[in-house]
Amino acid sequence: MKKRNEISTLEHHERSGEPLGIKPNQSYLYKFRVSYSDTDQMGFMHHSCYFTYYETARWELFRSCGITYDEIEKEGIILPVINVAIDYKKAALYDQLITIDVKLKYYRGARFIFDYTMTNENNELINLAEITIACVKKDKGIACLPYGKLQAAVSNIEIPDRRTTSFNRNNAKHFFHLNT
Repeated sequence: MKKRNEISTLEHHERSGEPLGIKPNQSYLYKFRVSYSDTDQMGFMHHSCYFTYYETARWELFRSCGITYDEIEKEGIILPVINVAIDYKKAALYDQLITIDVKLKYYRGARFIFDYTMTNENNELINLAEITIACVKKDKGIACLPYGKLQAAVSNIEIPDRRTTSFNRNNAKHFFHLNT
Protein backbone atom coordinates (compact mmCIF):
# COMPACT_ATOMS: atom_id res chain seq x y z
CA MET A 1 0.00 0.00 0.00
CA LYS A 2 1.37 3.40 -1.01
CA LYS A 3 1.77 6.04 1.70
CA ARG A 4 0.47 9.49 0.83
CA ASN A 5 3.89 11.14 1.22
CA GLU A 6 5.80 8.93 -1.24
CA ILE A 7 7.08 10.51 -4.43
CA SER A 8 7.70 8.25 -7.41
CA THR A 9 9.11 9.02 -10.87
CA LEU A 10 8.50 5.47 -12.02
CA GLU A 11 7.50 4.65 -15.60
CA HIS A 12 6.27 1.10 -16.11
CA HIS A 13 8.03 -1.21 -18.55
CA GLU A 14 4.69 -2.08 -20.06
CA ARG A 15 4.57 1.46 -21.49
CA SER A 16 8.21 1.73 -22.55
CA GLY A 17 8.68 -1.73 -24.01
CA GLU A 18 12.15 -2.00 -22.42
CA PRO A 19 13.43 -5.51 -21.69
CA LEU A 20 12.98 -7.01 -18.24
CA GLY A 21 15.98 -7.03 -15.93
CA ILE A 22 18.34 -5.25 -13.59
CA LYS A 23 21.58 -4.21 -15.21
CA PRO A 24 25.00 -4.43 -13.51
CA ASN A 25 25.57 -1.49 -11.13
CA GLN A 26 22.08 -0.16 -11.86
CA SER A 27 20.72 1.90 -9.02
CA TYR A 28 17.28 3.26 -8.35
CA LEU A 29 16.63 6.58 -6.61
CA TYR A 30 13.59 6.46 -4.36
CA LYS A 31 12.40 9.73 -2.79
CA PHE A 32 10.03 10.39 0.09
CA ARG A 33 9.34 13.07 2.67
CA VAL A 34 9.64 12.18 6.37
CA SER A 35 6.11 12.32 7.77
CA TYR A 36 5.14 13.29 11.30
CA SER A 37 3.93 9.75 12.04
CA ASP A 38 7.45 8.41 11.28
CA THR A 39 9.15 10.61 13.88
CA ASP A 40 9.74 10.53 17.61
CA GLN A 41 9.30 13.43 20.08
CA MET A 42 12.63 14.92 18.97
CA GLY A 43 11.49 15.13 15.33
CA PHE A 44 13.90 12.35 14.27
CA MET A 45 12.69 9.57 12.00
CA HIS A 46 12.37 6.50 14.24
CA HIS A 47 15.02 3.86 13.53
CA SER A 48 12.38 1.22 12.74
CA CYS A 49 11.01 3.30 9.83
CA TYR A 50 14.23 3.10 7.84
CA PHE A 51 13.65 -0.58 7.06
CA THR A 52 10.16 0.06 5.67
CA TYR A 53 11.54 2.66 3.27
CA TYR A 54 14.45 0.41 2.30
CA GLU A 55 12.00 -2.34 1.43
CA THR A 56 9.90 0.05 -0.65
CA ALA A 57 13.01 1.30 -2.48
CA ARG A 58 14.09 -2.30 -3.19
CA TRP A 59 10.72 -3.17 -4.73
CA GLU A 60 10.62 0.04 -6.73
CA LEU A 61 14.00 -0.99 -8.19
CA PHE A 62 12.45 -4.30 -9.29
CA ARG A 63 9.29 -2.55 -10.51
CA SER A 64 11.38 -0.12 -12.59
CA CYS A 65 12.76 -3.22 -14.34
CA GLY A 66 9.32 -4.63 -15.07
CA ILE A 67 8.71 -7.06 -12.19
CA THR A 68 6.54 -6.75 -9.09
CA TYR A 69 6.65 -8.62 -5.80
CA ASP A 70 3.12 -9.84 -6.48
CA GLU A 71 4.31 -11.51 -9.70
CA ILE A 72 7.19 -13.18 -7.85
CA GLU A 73 4.82 -14.51 -5.17
CA LYS A 74 2.43 -15.83 -7.83
CA GLU A 75 5.35 -17.89 -9.16
CA GLY A 76 5.73 -19.46 -5.70
CA ILE A 77 8.69 -17.44 -4.36
CA ILE A 78 8.94 -15.30 -1.22
CA LEU A 79 11.93 -13.13 -0.36
CA PRO A 80 12.40 -12.73 3.41
CA VAL A 81 15.08 -10.46 4.86
CA ILE A 82 17.76 -12.61 6.50
CA ASN A 83 20.42 -10.03 7.42
CA VAL A 84 20.60 -6.28 7.95
CA ALA A 85 23.70 -4.14 8.44
CA ILE A 86 23.15 -0.42 8.93
CA ASP A 87 25.52 2.41 9.78
CA TYR A 88 23.67 5.48 11.09
CA LYS A 89 25.55 8.73 10.35
CA LYS A 90 22.92 11.42 10.95
CA ALA A 91 19.23 11.59 11.81
CA ALA A 92 16.56 12.04 9.16
CA LEU A 93 14.28 14.83 10.37
CA TYR A 94 10.58 15.56 10.10
CA ASP A 95 9.59 16.99 6.69
CA GLN A 96 13.02 16.42 5.09
CA LEU A 97 13.06 15.15 1.54
CA ILE A 98 15.03 11.89 1.63
CA THR A 99 16.61 10.00 -1.26
CA ILE A 100 17.51 6.33 -1.10
CA ASP A 101 19.94 5.04 -3.71
CA VAL A 102 19.50 1.26 -3.88
CA LYS A 103 21.32 -1.27 -6.01
CA LEU A 104 21.56 -5.03 -6.19
CA LYS A 105 25.20 -5.51 -5.21
CA TYR A 106 25.22 -9.16 -6.25
CA TYR A 107 23.47 -12.45 -5.78
CA ARG A 108 24.84 -15.90 -5.14
CA GLY A 109 22.68 -18.98 -4.92
CA ALA A 110 19.52 -18.05 -3.03
CA ARG A 111 20.94 -14.84 -1.48
CA PHE A 112 20.52 -11.32 -2.85
CA ILE A 113 22.60 -8.52 -1.33
CA PHE A 114 21.41 -4.93 -1.73
CA ASP A 115 23.35 -1.75 -0.92
CA TYR A 116 21.56 1.42 0.21
CA THR A 117 22.71 5.01 0.61
CA MET A 118 20.28 7.43 2.24
CA THR A 119 20.78 11.19 1.92
CA ASN A 120 18.74 14.26 2.82
CA GLU A 121 17.77 17.20 0.61
CA ASN A 122 21.15 18.85 1.32
CA ASN A 123 22.88 15.69 0.04
CA GLU A 124 24.12 14.91 3.57
CA LEU A 125 24.66 11.22 4.31
CA ILE A 126 22.00 9.84 6.68
CA ASN A 127 23.08 6.21 6.66
CA LEU A 128 24.44 3.27 4.71
CA ALA A 129 22.90 -0.17 4.75
CA GLU A 130 23.34 -3.64 3.33
CA ILE A 131 20.34 -5.95 3.35
CA THR A 132 20.36 -9.61 2.39
CA ILE A 133 17.20 -11.36 1.26
CA ALA A 134 16.76 -15.05 0.53
CA CYS A 135 14.89 -16.73 -2.30
CA VAL A 136 12.49 -19.23 -0.68
CA LYS A 137 9.87 -21.58 -2.10
CA LYS A 138 6.61 -20.31 -0.66
CA ASP A 139 4.92 -23.71 -0.34
CA LYS A 140 7.88 -25.53 1.27
CA GLY A 141 9.70 -22.78 3.13
CA ILE A 142 13.08 -23.88 1.77
CA ALA A 143 15.77 -21.87 0.01
CA CYS A 144 15.83 -22.13 -3.77
CA LEU A 145 17.62 -20.68 -6.75
CA PRO A 146 15.72 -17.86 -8.47
CA TYR A 147 13.50 -18.94 -11.35
CA GLY A 148 10.85 -17.48 -13.64
CA LYS A 149 10.54 -13.68 -13.70
CA LEU A 150 12.92 -13.26 -10.78
CA GLN A 151 15.65 -15.17 -12.63
CA ALA A 152 15.01 -13.07 -15.74
CA ALA A 153 15.26 -9.87 -13.69
CA VAL A 154 18.68 -10.72 -12.22
CA SER A 155 20.21 -12.64 -15.13
CA ASN A 156 22.37 -9.64 -16.12
CA ILE A 157 24.03 -9.44 -12.70
CA GLU A 158 27.41 -11.16 -12.46
CA ILE A 159 27.62 -13.86 -9.81
CA PRO A 160 30.86 -13.30 -7.87
CA ASP A 161 33.43 -16.02 -7.31
CA ARG A 162 32.95 -17.51 -3.85
CA ARG A 163 36.69 -17.30 -3.15
CA THR A 164 36.94 -13.56 -3.85
CA THR A 165 33.71 -12.22 -2.37
CA SER A 166 32.56 -12.62 1.18
CA PHE A 167 30.72 -10.65 3.80
CA ASN A 168 33.06 -8.53 5.86
CA ARG A 169 32.10 -9.51 9.39
CA ASN A 170 35.06 -7.51 10.73
CA ASN A 171 32.91 -4.39 10.38
CA ALA A 172 30.73 -5.54 13.28
CA LYS A 173 31.83 -2.57 15.39
CA HIS A 174 30.34 -0.29 12.72
CA PHE A 175 27.23 -2.25 11.85
CA PHE A 176 24.24 -3.58 13.71
CA HIS A 177 23.39 -7.07 12.46
CA LEU A 178 19.86 -8.40 12.78
CA ASN A 179 19.40 -12.04 11.84
CA THR A 180 15.89 -13.35 11.38
